[in-house]
Order: sequence, then C-alpha cells, then structure tokens
Amino acid sequence: MLGAGGPPPPQFGLSNSAAIRAEIGRFESVHPNIYAIYDLIERVEDLALQSQIREHVISIEAFSVAFLRWIGKPLSPRVSSPKVLRGCDRGASRSC
Repeated sequence: MLGAGGPPPPQFGLSNSAAIRAEIGRFESVHPNIYAIYDLIERVEDLALQSQIREHVISIEAFSVAFLRWIGKPLSPRVSSPKVLRGCDRGASRSC
C-alpha cells in the first residue's frame, strides 16, 4: 500500500499515457477537417454568418491546441501558428 503522496501504481501511469496518445490521435485526425471547414466558410455569402461560424471553429481549434500544449505534446509550427488559429494560412482572400 502506498502512503499519501507516493507515486501512483505503474498501471495508472500507463493508462494515462494511453489516454493521452488517444487524444493526440483524435486531434490529429480531426485537424484536417478543421481546415476543410475554413474552406467551406469562404463559400458562405452572408458575411455575418461567415464570421460567427469562423469564431466557433477558432474556439474549437484553440481548445484542441491548448490541450496538446497542456499535456506537453510538441506542435509543429504550422499547427501552433496564430494564423492557423484564425484560418488565414491557406491563401484566403480576406486579410488577417
């Protein structure tokens, strides 16, 4: 039996590592879809609606990036770039 403040049992650490790896995998599989959403946003004619949708997507993306930073996962410069968080790195016509 471990005393208070002792290290967790080894299997606890392994299950956390597996959970973190699973979250990283989910993020990496979803991120291309986030870029696709930014492309679709450009096709929305209503600029106010376009802006609202973009803000929601930015929030989702920012949460995902913040989570990966929190767990210590190194990010590529492209993923951690503020331009990516604003959806401005793909040659969009709008100014960023």
